[in-house]
Amino acid sequence: ALRMTRVSGEGRLTANLKATGSLDKPFGLQSNGSVELSDCVVFYKERVLADDLAAAARLDGQRLDFNECTATMGGGRVNGTFYAEIRDNRFIEYQGAVWTTDVNYAEVASVFTADPNRTGGGTLAGNYRFSGRHDDPNGVRGEGFIFLDDVDVSILPVIPVLFKFVGLSQLQPLKTSDTEVQFSNVGPLVTIESGHIANRFAAVEFEPGATVDLDAEQVDGYVVAAPLSNLTGFIEGLPIINILSRLKDKLIRLHVKGHWSDPPSELIKKEPIKDIKEGTVGFIKDVADTGGQFGKGMIDGLGKLLKTEKNGSK
Repeated sequence: ALRMTRVSGEGRLTANLKATGSLDKPFGLQSNGSVELSDCVVFYKERVLADDLAAAARLDGQRLDFNECTATMGGGRVNGTFYAEIRDNRFIEYQGAVWTTDVNYAEVASVFTADPNRTGGGTLAGNYRFSGRHDDPNGVRGEGFIFLDDVDVSILPVIPVLFKFVGLSQLQPLKTSDTEVQFSNVGPLVTIESGHIANRFAAVEFEPGATVDLDAEQVDGYVVAAPLSNLTGFIEGLPIINILSRLKDKLIRLHVKGHWSDPPSELIKKEPIKDIKEGTVGFIKDVADTGGQFGKGMIDGLGKLLKTEKNGSK
């Protein structure tokens, strides 16, 4: 009913309901009572995404409210809220949010990749808010962010090719990378609002507006990469305003466009460096100063996003 065709589930459902209406007009049924889910498992393409899911809901007329849902995913806890309502006896409207911390990144990533046996360390945290109508051909609309701490991002599409393209393929820089992505989506089309990768070999920033079509496996966006070896002895001690004017020849700007499995020569093209924003310079300087980690400002910002979702104030 929610057009989430890749997601399925099974478990125990207990209901105490009173329903009135005509069975040949199911969208006109009026229901009152409660529903409880327990011992539920959520699958993504038949692979276990989350288990131990429990939730309690209240039905009032044509509205279903889950005030709190809990589950286990990758060893971490997931919390969420959700409601669905039949509007005008014609369509289902729904809205929800989910947030999590301390999830084993490799375990969850293996659900979405072709190789479910990939392993690695690191953790995942983030949140996602979504809404939609069951009859909307565009599917679910949402926005959220993901923070990956000390993970192997080679599991992800395109990222290994980017690092190889800038000459880092022999250094295995992907094993302990910090990554953050803030995004929005309309159905399978994801738009990157902010994206950064940091490790001890490079700092990578995704320019806002990059898109990823998850169904078609197509990407289109610009990336600025700063191999830290190019910056050795250059950044130390310089204020940001001086770095800004001298950094252009140290950076690599790439246009990534095509199917994410295309050969690098077809997928990635070098582009001239345009204006460099102060935020980009600050990010690169932080990564260089910390030896491959996000700076305090970015960590504090991501922490506030998580705290906001947990408190339910957003």
